[in-house]
Amino acid sequence: MQHQKILILDFGSQVTQLIARRVHEAHVFCEVHPCDVTDDWVRDYAKDGSLKGIILSGSHASVYEDTTDKAPQAVFELGLPVLGICYGMQTMAHQLGGKVEGGIHASLALRMFAPVVTPRCSRTSRTSPRPKARACSTSG
Repeated sequence: MQHQKILILDFGSQVTQLIARRVHEAHVFCEVHPCDVTDDWVRDYAKDGSLKGIILSGSHASVYEDTTDKAPQAVFELGLPVLGICYGMQTMAHQLGGKVEGGIHASLALRMFAPVVTPRCSRTSRTSPRPKARACSTSG
């Protein structure tokens, strides 16, 4: 029996292994390979029909730097779903003719952290302009 699989192309992200673990936790086989694989390699990897999607795992790079890697063009020619994360999304947009512009924040990480409230925590006041994060015990 052949397993369905996901290909993760790594552009140097610090969270590539975490992404792979999450895919595995969803009971889907995946492999991580460097982003500089060839078009022929990607086509060969997909030829058995079990490849169901590709994840382009990002990095801190920008598509406007001279030395940045690009995804193999075959990734976009296979007709499979492609998920770009961070730089992976930038290169996908750029390679497919989109425009990538700088944002207000230098890093998405500045906006990623939000307070987490669990059932064991008291809720923060709704009248407060900004909720405050609380340390909570999650053990039983």
